[in-house]
Amino acid sequence: MPEAHSGNNRPDMRFPIKPVLLFFAALVPVYLLVYWGIESTRRASKPWELGFIVDSNRVPSLRIRQPNLGIGDVLIRFPDERLTNAPSETIVILDRPQPPIPFGTRISQDLTFLPGVETLELMGHEIEIAPRTLVLNRKETPWSSNAVFELRSSDKLPPEQLVKKKRFGQ
Repeated sequence: MPEAHSGNNRPDMRFPIKPVLLFFAALVPVYLLVYWGIESTRRASKPWELGFIVDSNRVPSLRIRQPNLGIGDVLIRFPDERLTNAPSETIVILDRPQPPIPFGTRISQDLTFLPGVETLELMGHEIEIAPRTLVLNRKETPWSSNAVFELRSSDKLPPEQLVKKKRFGQ
């Protein structure tokens, strides 16, 4: 004869906390390992180093360095411009989003994987710094260490072509 059904034979409806905790305990080290791997790949190359220079005649220049790519001391001069209230040299390392720059504005930046791509507007000129090439006023120029470029007022992009954006951090 079958046993009478008692109220104690119901299925266990409690939340399975132990398997969930074990799952997350196993997931945390995997997450940390993947994060560490992505970050070390992202930072495998050093960031761009920009030197914002004002010489004794108050002529501004931009010096670009990226030792991992073999790019050293590329100088972009603005001979038709003068700056009166700028320090003689300021070094900016582009290893984090939006570090302030002493003169000009930042149009865009992509630091997903260093050294990244940075686009600046300096003295009415558009300068894009990328591992593959240097772009001056939307004209590609191959990288050459110790090269000197002069961007004159006559080389400026027309105002309607120059993308004006609010300076980061304002």
